[in-house]
Amino acid sequence: MTQHLPTYSTSFVRAFAEVLGDRTAFGATALAISKAREGERIAIGVAHEALEWFVRSSADPHLGLKAARHLHCGDVGSIDYLLRSAATVRDAIDSASVYARLINEILDVELEIGEQTALVKLHNTVELPRAALDFQIGGLFRIHVRNWFGDRLPAVTVWFPYDEPADLTEYRETFHDIALAFGKPALAFVFDRRFLDLPLEQADPALEELLSQQAERALGTLRGSKGLGADVRRAIAQTLQRRRASLARVASRFGMSPSTLARRLDEEGTSFREILDAVRMELAARYLRQSPLELADIAKRVGFCDSTAFGRAFRRWTGQTPREYRRRTALM
Repeated sequence: MTQHLPTYSTSFVRAFAEVLGDRTAFGATALAISKAREGERIAIGVAHEALEWFVRSSADPHLGLKAARHLHCGDVGSIDYLLRSAATVRDAIDSASVYARLINEILDVELEIGEQTALVKLHNTVELPRAALDFQIGGLFRIHVRNWFGDRLPAVTVWFPYDEPADLTEYRETFHDIALAFGKPALAFVFDRRFLDLPLEQADPALEELLSQQAERALGTLRGSKGLGADVRRAIAQTLQRRRASLARVASRFGMSPSTLARRLDEEGTSFREILDAVRMELAARYLRQSPLELADIAKRVGFCDSTAFGRAFRRWTGQTPREYRRRTALM
């Protein structure tokens, strides 16, 4: 079987090209990519070659921040409108975590919830230059984060995993007056966990459902060596945030019948039930470790009708009751 090579959306190259404008002639690779048709994708190696060329030709350490300011809602596709149509900040972040691969296949958007704060991390599976990191965090801020928080934006802090530069002018131009923290362990946004439940002004359940179905089908074209099971896992994780994750409901998101999805998973040596249990266990363990939620609330979030059924399942998965697990992990 041919190995799947990770890809980027061409939108990131166009943003860098707009910054450079007529100040310099494009390299051959960069020029070809900047003129690519909407929806085309490029291999990660080609994308990084173009990015290195942009940075080298401009000699501008703030190129990523400037390119981020050239992004607008819709520039990276319908995923922008999917995130804007979500009901709450939490729902938007959940969608970002599931569908980030449509923009960049090496990027994982991870939500970590502590007792008082929430951390939205942008984790790349390969090392990226500063310009690419600045572009990622700046682009998400410009298109979505400032829209999510509105007048609460000053309560958000941006983390950068490198030392503070001498000149912060371009950072202020990109992020306005919100707090910036350098030398941190991750590229991330940090804010009060209560803000996760903020309602979004442009919430549209019907549009969100339609775009989610389109996004699931688009993910199907990007499957690589991890196979369909990895995408089903993501779909279950997102579905559980709002409703029960049934085989029929998840299959519909992929444009398949339940029997077809079950057969495809069986060909990969797994099943919908196995994946569902794995996702439920992982989410439940995370909530027990990282949040003060009551067991009834956790049970509901991972798809159980009550805490009794949840307790039985958790003991089957781990050999411990939820309370025992929470107590033991708190002591670690």
